[in-house]
Amino acid sequence: MSEAVSLRSLWFGLAGAPIAWSVQELAGYALAAQGCEAGRTASVALGVAATLVGVGAGVTASRAWRASGSVRAPAGFMALGGILTSVLFVLLLVMNVALATVVPSCV
Repeated sequence: MSEAVSLRSLWFGLAGAPIAWSVQELAGYALAAQGCEAGRTASVALGVAATLVGVGAGVTASRAWRASGSVRAPAGFMALGGILTSVLFVLLLVMNVALATVVPSCV
């Protein structure tokens, strides 16, 4: 039951969560310099948005994996890699958001 899987969805599933994490990390450094409360609120909002992008990438990769039919197919292998990277980077994003909400930004 192999359906056609778009190349765009495969690449988003594979690279969406790592790119969202990278943007969140780099923008977090810039937001930390803005000040205590404003930077913290913006950092949490950015982290939540990046986490949602990562979850979306994981769901996209999961759908592509089911549609590919087999891990042995190139699309299935790429989709499975997208699932694994999405899980890893979503966990990192959740830890970053938890850190931004728990640890005081001004010491």
